[in-house]
Amino acid sequence: MKKKFILCVIPIVIVLIFFVISGIFHKIRCKNENIELQSVANEYGTLVEVGNHKINVFVDGNEESDFVLVFMSGAGTCSPVLDFKSLYSLFKKDFQIVVVEKSGYGFSQDGNSDRNIETILAETRLALKKIGILEENQPEKDKKMILVPHSMSMLEALFWANSFPNEVDGIIGLDGAIPKTYENMKINFLVLKLAQFANKIGLTRLVPNICNSSSAITNGTISDQEKNLYKKLFYKKTMTNPMVEEAKNVKENALKVEEIDKTEIPMILFVSNGIGTGYEKKQWINFFYDYAKNRKNVQIRKLDCPHYVHNFEYESIYEESCKFLIELLDEPELLQIFKDAYPWVKFKCQFDEAEKDWKIKIKAENRRATLYWADGKFLPKEELKNKDLYSPFLYHYPKEIPDPKDFTTEDVERIRNFSNPKNRTEGKGTPPFLYDVIYDCKSRIAVESHIKSLSFLNKRSNPHEFIHEVLKKVEKDILEAAKTDEEVKTFIEKLDSADSYSWRSISDSGNRSFHSLGLAFDILPKGWKTKNLYWAWRRDLDKENWMLLPLDRRWMPPQKVIEIFESHGFLWGGKWIIWDNMHFEYRPEVILYNKINRK
Repeated sequence: MKKKFILCVIPIVIVLIFFVISGIFHKIRCKNENIELQSVANEYGTLVEVGNHKINVFVDGNEESDFVLVFMSGAGTCSPVLDFKSLYSLFKKDFQIVVVEKSGYGFSQDGNSDRNIETILAETRLALKKIGILEENQPEKDKKMILVPHSMSMLEALFWANSFPNEVDGIIGLDGAIPKTYENMKINFLVLKLAQFANKIGLTRLVPNICNSSSAITNGTISDQEKNLYKKLFYKKTMTNPMVEEAKNVKENALKVEEIDKTEIPMILFVSNGIGTGYEKKQWINFFYDYAKNRKNVQIRKLDCPHYVHNFEYESIYEESCKFLIELLDEPELLQIFKDAYPWVKFKCQFDEAEKDWKIKIKAENRRATLYWADGKFLPKEELKNKDLYSPFLYHYPKEIPDPKDFTTEDVERIRNFSNPKNRTEGKGTPPFLYDVIYDCKSRIAVESHIKSLSFLNKRSNPHEFIHEVLKKVEKDILEAAKTDEEVKTFIEKLDSADSYSWRSISDSGNRSFHSLGLAFDILPKGWKTKNLYWAWRRDLDKENWMLLPLDRRWMPPQKVIEIFESHGFLWGGKWIIWDNMHFEYRPEVILYNKINRK
């Protein structure tokens, strides 16, 4: 009997000793790992006090964006900041992004607050208020707030949208578990507790594949250094007390959300193939189609990948989400540039679901037109099919003159192809339709009714009457500069002509020249026929290498004159690759666009 007892006790003692040794080893490792975690914590967010503990909030991206995307992690994610990185890294150039790490997650403290849906949301909102992302009772929001929940956080997102509808403008669901998915879900709390115990004594370290198989490590784009960081957080933040309490409360939380969920905010829900959810593919997908059945505000996008969709299909999620976000804007973001450039023109915007584009009603004096945004090309509906043939209104206008000595072989070949007469006749150039409304220049008869004579630097010119006032300002500034700048004074003295209106096409192109609108100026110096002013004239002398003509062999107006024209909304043709050094044209929208980009 005693022998049997000893035989039974020995394995138990061995197991207990093993647990003790594992636990001691785990604590020593955690202590050392915590030092490294604390040394980099500031790179991955800010700790914000919410009640009796602090939670981590990571903010990155474009602060000037019209959107702030709030990423909310699924149940048990050890490091939300790193887990979401593959996806939010794509967004951060054009959008402001925020990752909220709940109590017990990532760099956040564990805390001991209740894990009911009200408390979880209250802590998230309080943290966002403290870092200035969320402002309560704000009459006009600076940004649209888009929630990006994964898995269980979909409950919090829906609860938020229903409880505070003025705060939430949309939801991008990353396989977000809607309330019905929890109705028959079986949650084994004994297994959860055993998993929690195993992690506390370091048993999970003995099976490294548990951590190494995490999708953030195997499929995401985080660096090797971040993968090591993720592993340290995994051993520290797996099955924390708040995570276990969330699991205990999840069914009740799901019922609360289901009872109030009437939100009509726009949603795009990315749905996995069910792997990792506990459901078969068809059953999992049907949950979402049933949810969206009578909701016009919900779009479904199926993805053939496991539950952590943002670590598998981050590029397609990003692309589809961008389209979704564009539709949420009251107007295209860049339309404001045109409003600023032409303050006397009225632009009224409405999104056309059929065309998936903005329809813009434009009014200038008694002239009206309805054009589509078409990536900033302002096209009538019948021209949308030819959108790719038109050049964009807004483009890069360099701050400095492109210098041929810096051109690579590839640059030279690209310029040759671009300047090829065949290539130049294939496109449709700058779309005329917006200018037809603004300047009343749809026909030669129409535009010539606005061509008026003007004296500019003692030379007769004939620009469009709409730009007379701005030209007077240019002239005033040039004359003022000539008082102290000898180069400007000489420029004025040697000026031969300042021609503007001429109904004609661009050289080597069938497209209307800006001279045909009376918006371009050709400023010619005396003896201009002996000077290098225009790329096409130089090409007649040197067909292959005209673009390599050094800058010091080209005639140019004084830099001060160029700067004055630019300050009043004119482009100088000398900065174009196919240069036109005598040419200035009124394009205030391009000047404004490049000022914004340089900032």
